[in-house]
Amino acid sequence: MFYGGEPLLNMSFIEQIIEVVSQLNIGKEMEVSYLMTTNATLIHKYLPFLVENKFRLMISLDGNEENHSYRFFVKTRKTLFRK
Repeated sequence: MFYGGEPLLNMSFIEQIIEVVSQLNIGKEMEVSYLMTTNATLIHKYLPFLVENKFRLMISLDGNEENHSYRFFVKTRKTLFRK
């Protein structure tokens, strides 16, 4: 799992790790999965790589209401939108 700060800012290191894991698992003895928590601001640059390596993503939305006015909240069965 890659998290803490913004992992996509250090994508070259993540690519190196996945390359080493792939080499160590050349016979596919283990099922390897990757997870990442990201704010998704750079996801467009790395999406093909993330899909190819079957990453599971958790998108983290941090910041104040002004920066995230598109967020929605579910309360029972109704969706409430901020202004």
